[in-house]
Amino acid sequence: MDLFDYFKENSEDKWGGLVGGLTFRPKFYRDLRATVEYDGCEFNIGVDAKYKIFRVQFILQDWKKVSLGLCLEFSDL
Repeated sequence: MDLFDYFKENSEDKWGGLVGGLTFRPKFYRDLRATVEYDGCEFNIGVDAKYKIFRVQFILQDWKKVSLGLCLEFSDL
């Protein structure tokens, strides 16, 4: 079984049911973004903010798993 077949067989498990999310961007700082989502199985929250060419990201998946990220964005140059 290759990787494509694995995801094809297991894709319905996670997305069965109601899914959705909300994103909030405050007017006072448009480069800040907060997101809450439900993917059918678990709740996820995320926050990211941009400062100059840096974007810092924080994600909490199912209230258990934490992901942190730092990326460089050159699109505004």
